[in-house]
Amino acid sequence: PRCVTFYENRIVYASTAHQPQTFWGSVTDDYYDFKTGEEDPDSYSYTLASPERNEILWVGNTQQLLIGTTGGEWVAAGNDVDTSITPTSIQVRQHTSNGSIALRPMLLEGRIAYMQRGGRKLRAMDYDGAREQFKSEDLTILSDHLTAGGVTSMAYQAQRDSNIWATNGNGQLIGMTY
Repeated sequence: PRCVTFYENRIVYASTAHQPQTFWGSVTDDYYDFKTGEEDPDSYSYTLASPERNEILWVGNTQQLLIGTTGGEWVAAGNDVDTSITPTSIQVRQHTSNGSIALRPMLLEGRIAYMQRGGRKLRAMDYDGAREQFKSEDLTILSDHLTAGGVTSMAYQAQRDSNIWATNGNGQLIGMTY
């Protein structure tokens, strides 16, 4: 698998060469068991229902499982607001269509930050209660010239000051106070 994260006491793998739009969750509290079934603790598998090929490039989590693909950003959750993902309770919806690159997202104070397709814009994905969906704010809107050549790596420094560090395609170290 290309991606991995932990979510709701399961390990979640996503995107293989033969199944680039699929993700799998292990049995609850057993990261090595992918035995399928219909009981809540059993493992699950889900393929994104997309009209185009949307290869999963990253997975991350806040309150829901967030999925970044080549064509957009998706959210997976249980069928009800307060339920977990299970083999019989899962809904997956596309919330944005920015697309992503294959860099691991960062958790920033309850938001997921990821690089948009093309590697020039850093976006922070957050839930918008008024619209009842996730939105992705452009964090580089005032300084997109710094990401010329595309971002090749990222790291988050929480202490002393909250900073995001990245390297761009020109080999330069760039930073942003968050």
